[in-house]
Amino acid sequence: MTGAEILLETLATYGVDVCFMNPGTSEMRFVAALDRVPKMRGVLCLFEGVCTGAADGYARMTGKPAATLLHLGPGLANGLANLHNARKARSPVVNIIGEHATWHQRYDAPLSADIEAFARPVSGFVRVARGVEDIGLAAAQTIVAAYGPPRQIATLIIPADFSWTDGPCGADLQVCGGPPGPPCPPLDHTIRAAASLLRHPGTALLLGGRCGSARALELAGRLHRHTGLAVFLERSTSWRNEAKTVQPRSKRWLRSAARHRRTGRRGRLPRKSPMARSRSTPSAPSSLRAFPKMPSSPKRWSLPAARYFRISPTPLPTTACRSPEAPSARACP
Repeated sequence: MTGAEILLETLATYGVDVCFMNPGTSEMRFVAALDRVPKMRGVLCLFEGVCTGAADGYARMTGKPAATLLHLGPGLANGLANLHNARKARSPVVNIIGEHATWHQRYDAPLSADIEAFARPVSGFVRVARGVEDIGLAAAQTIVAAYGPPRQIATLIIPADFSWTDGPCGADLQVCGGPPGPPCPPLDHTIRAAASLLRHPGTALLLGGRCGSARALELAGRLHRHTGLAVFLERSTSWRNEAKTVQPRSKRWLRSAARHRRTGRRGRLPRKSPMARSRSTPSAPSSLRAFPKMPSSPKRWSLPAARYFRISPTPLPTTACRSPEAPSARACP
């Protein structure tokens, strides 16, 4: 097995089976190995920011990390914005960054950069493969670090010549603990100690990480109703996939909407309902709605717009000009 195949097999063994990639020449062996490792699904993205943003969203929705494949330091730099968001949300992401071949790094090629320096501000774990025999162990350590705790971004840097080199016997796959299972439940005395604090004045509950799910928020709401406990939620949390945003509707609006669905009529809905606002005919573009005298009909707003903004309704001729000698219009050469 080549180094690229060892890397893919290790990723699939640890449950990382999706890779969002924007590869370059340093990662072509990795792309070619996808055909020989069917357990890994590669998703081509047209920009590195899309790769990192998709990996962040995948981790938030599924709860497990996805891999990204980026090209050298500039490719990683293009995806730093969404990696910053993933770090704040504690999303598990495995970054795989291609590097120049080891024998080519001393020539300071145009895309050469300090990849470790780029990766450390957004990564909780950075690892550089030291050889083809080290790829399996390095990949396993990177994935375990992404799983956490705490869940974080883990970056693995692999030189290009390690990807096409055949690994020695016994170095094909090195397992480092395996993917983590469900978290262990807290001990009984820990639960009793926490319960005793709920009714103390000034006690607050701070939620973060997986506690941002709909189930956790519902339980926190019950605690607040029964004990008056103050509940706080982290601004960035990666576990909101179960929560659904429901817009509040008045009973009058719901009765009207049900009547319209039942009868099929397009009668007038309550004045302040969202559906009534969406069906109202716009009187003018949003930039003109500040003027109170605009007509209500959409067919007549163009001429008042020209009057308000001092725009001539008819364009001036472009083929005529006026000379100082002759005040009459003459054709321009």
